[in-house]
Formats: sequence, C-alpha cells, structure tokens
Amino acid sequence: LPKNASPPYQTVVFFPAGDAWVLRSSRDLSLVRVSFIIASGRAFLYPVYKGTYERTMSGEMGGTNGERDLQIAWSRDLGRAIDYLETRADVDRTRLAFYGLSAGAGVGVFLTALEPRLKTSVLQGAGIWDVSGPETDPLNYAPRVRMPTLMLNALYDFELPVETAQRPLFDLLGTPAEHKRHRVFESGHAIPVADVAAEILPWLDRYLGP
Repeated sequence: LPKNASPPYQTVVFFPAGDAWVLRSSRDLSLVRVSFIIASGRAFLYPVYKGTYERTMSGEMGGTNGERDLQIAWSRDLGRAIDYLETRADVDRTRLAFYGLSAGAGVGVFLTALEPRLKTSVLQGAGIWDVSGPETDPLNYAPRVRMPTLMLNALYDFELPVETAQRPLFDLLGTPAEHKRHRVFESGHAIPVADVAAEILPWLDRYLGP
C-alpha cells in the first residue's frame, strides 16, 4: 500500500517476469522495478500465480493440454485476486489496472481479453510468439482486448523483433486506435525503470485518474 495517499486506492495488478518461475518463495520477490507505482500513490497487488514461487508445479503441466490448463489457472488466479480486492474498503474497485512484465506481458494478452473488471493495461515486452495450439495463441486473444493498452518494447529485443513480433501484436489489439500506444525504446529487453515510469504513470493518470 502507498504511504503518500489516502484510500480508496487505485490498484495495479501485476503479472511478473520469468524470475517468478525460478525463485521458490514469494518472500524473495523484488519490487525494485515496480516501486514507482506504489510511490505514485497506488496500491500494488502481486498475486502468486500457479507455477510461480512456492506454487511450483514440478513439470506436471506439460504438452498442449498442460499449456491450456495453465492459462486457465492463471485466469482464475487473476479473477480471485480481483475478487479479494473487491472485499477491501480501502480499494476503489472501479479503478483497476493490469501490468504484465516480460513473460507476464505475453500472459497479459489473454488475461486482459478475459477479465472485464480491469480498466486499462500495460504490457511491457509483449509480442507474437510460437505456441502449440489455437487455444493458447495470442492471435486469437489480441482482437478481443478492448481496454486501453500501453505496449512498451525494446528496439534490440532479439527474441521479439519490432517488425515481426511487436507491431503485429499491437495492430491486432481490438482496442480503438486512440486508446492504444506502442512505445519502442532504444534498449535491450530490460528497459530502464526511469523510462518505463515516464510512460506508465501518465498512462495510469489518463485512464484511472491522477
């Protein structure tokens, strides 16, 4: 919770990067790359999704059906996290945002297509990627994303090139053109936090309110 604001708080719901699948305890999670959101006066919700931290799966979700079932589990985790927020008197349930970072940005494509209670989304490091079946393909979810969406990417992200991965996803988003933005930084995949904050905070001000 922020220390420089009064409730009810706007809240940003997070989906982390790949380190969440490596670390074995959520006590080891880091807020270094997202602390600017809390400093802006907003609450920050960091769910422990299936497969991350102490909820490791030990490989039981392999194959096409496993990928599908894992995505369903993540969608349920997000929904239950928002259910929890709605029980809190200190949270403004009408002003909720999603922030997906790296792997979490890819997941965010289908999560934001499915969760109507979110008002806006930030996807940092998303793009089109290879999948094993249509039920997990971002091409089938992106047109169903209708909320205001900010995409942040890197020019030198060699796994997700601008022309073949980033822009195709951005173009496919069902969000009206005036409510989506694609910002490409001259950096590698890990964009400097100060640059990210300079884009995200005005975006949240615009769609959740200052």
